[in-house]
Amino acid sequence: MKHTFIFPLFLSFALGTSAQNTSPYWSLAGNSNATLSNKIGSTNNVSLRFVTNNIERMKIHASGNVGIGTPSPVQKLHVVGNGYFTGLVGINTSPSYPLHIHNQSYDFGLRVFNAPSNLDINRVGISVSSVIQPGIGVGIVAFGGLEGIEGTALGGTSNVDPCIGVAGSSNGFAGSRIGVDGLGFNSEENNVGNMYGVRGFAYGGAFNAAGYFEGDVWAVDYLTISDRKFKTGFNPLKYSLEQLMKLKPYVYEFKTAEYAKMNLPKGEQIGLIADEVKLVFPQLVKQGVHPARYDKDKKTVVSPEEKYEGINYKGFIPVLIASVQELKTENDVLKEEIAELRQLVLELKNGMTDNNLSANASSAYLEQNAPNPFKSNTIIRYYVPSNVFMARLLITDLKGAIIKTIELNTKGSSQITLNAGALAAGTYNYSLWIDNQRANTKQLIITR
Repeated sequence: MKHTFIFPLFLSFALGTSAQNTSPYWSLAGNSNATLSNKIGSTNNVSLRFVTNNIERMKIHASGNVGIGTPSPVQKLHVVGNGYFTGLVGINTSPSYPLHIHNQSYDFGLRVFNAPSNLDINRVGISVSSVIQPGIGVGIVAFGGLEGIEGTALGGTSNVDPCIGVAGSSNGFAGSRIGVDGLGFNSEENNVGNMYGVRGFAYGGAFNAAGYFEGDVWAVDYLTISDRKFKTGFNPLKYSLEQLMKLKPYVYEFKTAEYAKMNLPKGEQIGLIADEVKLVFPQLVKQGVHPARYDKDKKTVVSPEEKYEGINYKGFIPVLIASVQELKTENDVLKEEIAELRQLVLELKNGMTDNNLSANASSAYLEQNAPNPFKSNTIIRYYVPSNVFMARLLITDLKGAIIKTIELNTKGSSQITLNAGALAAGTYNYSLWIDNQRANTKQLIITR
């Protein structure tokens, strides 16, 4: 049979007295003869209950667990209801902060879960440090159905001090240090949903930067949104080459000592000057703001903010593409003009030697190949007199080196199909030779 010792009855012996009781009972007025060996409670396996207004408020369970607001405490101190502390609270340590937890034996120093609003701490929300030697120290591990950690800093409309939603830092003596490490994954491996390791956005300020880094930024891959559905007002980029020629590339060094707060890269650099680029491509220049630095109280400015102009270098990629296209068009025109001039020179040379040709060579003729230029096959028509002993077609490069020789065994009007084959793209001459005399020469162009 379960027994419970009711504390008010235990004290009833002292009711009605106003002086301190010297008997072996505890008095409501106090005991003047209490010793270190005195005690209050039960000597058997019965819980001790504390009651007010005939309602149990606290229980010291026979197991030693203390319950407040619960009749069945399952921990050394089990409280059901709200708590209010005006001093410091320390767990495993003498407190130096409102809540000071020193963890040596468990995976988590502080674990809060399974409530709509789990943990609400004002001003400096959470300061967590983890030192494990040897091994890995993790400051905060958070799991959530929506967000593991969400940081929001609200400064109001008149606060000029910095507001930092989430701040991460890392320090150590050896090994890698990562201030903020983000990972998006699906433990079920079912390829459902979108995974984002770290997502940042900024809006509503005079200067907005979703990310601001003081140092080199490395990435395995880098993509820029360029979907047509997000764009409008398409216009071709004109005069790109002419505009590029107005820019002046420089070799320079940053003033790292004068602007040490910005952690500018050291050593020789190659680039452009923003104010010069702005005169030619104003849409590729934007103003940036290096944030001010504050001391630990977040109120005293250690170094003020620094405004500057930056260049969107990736914006030059379309400009370079358009410039190459302009050069290609100009180059194609020049190639055609050069081919025409070469053909004219050859015709002039042939005209100067026509008087020395034999009757057979003079009566032979060679037509321009078609199509020209060509990629794979072209047709060359010719005429060889019937009394000719030997006729052949020679393909030569522009330096006169023989590339290919084709024997023409058919007399009269005929044609051959020339396959580009292994010939490289370029301009070649082809000549009709009659009995070791060149009767005529034409030019062909192979493209790829």
